[in-house]
Parts: sequence; structure tokens; C-alpha cells
Amino acid sequence: LVNVSGPLGGFVLLTMIMNMPSVIYAVMAVADPSVEACGGPRLQHFCKVDIALALINLVFAFYIKQRVDEGLARRLGGTPSGGEPFLPTQAPATRSNRRLVLKEVKTLLLYDVGFAVYFFVFVYAFATNVHGLSLARYCYGESDAPHAAALLQIFYAVLAVQYAVCWSCIQMGAAQLESCFPSGPWSWRPR
Repeated sequence: LVNVSGPLGGFVLLTMIMNMPSVIYAVMAVADPSVEACGGPRLQHFCKVDIALALINLVFAFYIKQRVDEGLARRLGGTPSGGEPFLPTQAPATRSNRRLVLKEVKTLLLYDVGFAVYFFVFVYAFATNVHGLSLARYCYGESDAPHAAALLQIFYAVLAVQYAVCWSCIQMGAAQLESCFPSGPWSWRPR
């Protein structure tokens, strides 16, 4: 159902772990009459927006993963058909898989309209959840659902940025290592 193997699989998993509970908490808050009583319509509206933002985060993670897999398949001459995910480990041994992954991700970051739109949605989501956290304080003690939904979204934003930075550094370092030791670091022997 969901492909979490290959490049950006960890990002998809992180997105699911942080956003699915956020959707559940926000739905609970919308359904809870005490939330409207203590926070008013502004808090109810925030919870509805938080549901939409969490779902957008989920859709984007699947979208970017699919685009990277399709781009890698195209670059390597294969096609991700029949529902089978294309894995970069299926690449010919003569090519640097990490360099291809980095090149494909870089192409998406620079030229994909979906990513450009999502960048602004991501920033908006972070700002909205920081503001929503201040709205949720009025219900502290009566209902923790709006508070939990906002906190999960804020933690997701921080973790997603950390994931992107760490993933990029690891990919670049591994690609550099592959270029220094084409058959692997274990085969290097001093002369």
C-alpha cells in the first residue's frame, strides 16, 4: 500500500507517524463540544485547518516519493509499472546510485511546481500551528486534543527539516565515498 523502501522512505514514514495522530487529535477536537465552548469558533477553525494541513503533508510525502522513484526509473531505463516500486538498488552496478538519487531530488527541488507550492504551505502550516498553540491554551485542562494536534505539527516541521538536512549530508558523503572507492571502502588496501 505505502512504499517506504528506497530513497525518501524514511521521510514518508516520518510524515505518517507525525501527521496521522495529528489528524485524529484535530478531528477529536472538532467533534468535542467543550473545545468550542472554551476556545470559540477560532479554535474550531484552527482544528479544521490543521486537519487539512496534516492531510496535505501526507499527500506531499507520497507525491515526492513517487516522483523520485519515477525519475530514477526514467534515468535508469526502467519503468515503475505494475505497482512494483522501482528501487535504486536495481540500477546497473556501473553507475553511482546515490549520485542519481541526489540529482533527481535536486531536479525536483528546483523545477517541480508541486514542491514550490508545498514549500509555502509548509511555512504556512508551521506559522498556523504556532498560532494555534496559543489558541489551544484556552482549553488546557478541558481538552488536550487541539494542543496535541498543534504540537505534533510543530514537531513534524522541525523533524522534517532535520531529516532533509541529515539525509542530504549522508547522501552526499556516501556519493563521495563511492567515487573514492568504487568497489567499496572494504576493498581498499594500502600499498
